[in-house]
Amino acid sequence: MAAILQKIVAFFTAILVLLGILHPGTGQLNENEGYEIDGATVTFHFLANPTTGYDWTVTQEGDALTLTEEHYTQDPAPPGFGGVGGVKYYTLTAGHAGSATLRFVYGRSWEDVPARIITAELTVDANGTPTVTSLTELNPN
Repeated sequence: MAAILQKIVAFFTAILVLLGILHPGTGQLNENEGYEIDGATVTFHFLANPTTGYDWTVTQEGDALTLTEEHYTQDPAPPGFGGVGGVKYYTLTAGHAGSATLRFVYGRSWEDVPARIITAELTVDANGTPTVTSLTELNPN
């Protein structure tokens, strides 16, 4: 009986995923998104387009890393060309051994549901080297 119930749950879960109602975190980001580690720093980069009202915000749990830089770089475009996207960068520097969880949210300040949510789990070893242990995009709906 338990095996039949498991198959029924798996079937309906697959249907919900296909319909976009349920979306498990896949860790798959757009191909131009991700992170780089350089010594004691880790830099995350995500596609963005603030000309549409969307912007990234980040919150953090844990104090093993400190946000040291945040900037946006617009993609090349002809002069006067509007609506061009680009990349948002967040650089964090390791302070001491420990862990941190970052939550990157992409949305419009006047809308209740964000367009994207990305979580990153990090650890910092005794030498001050950060490691990203997971980077997952969640479905905000």
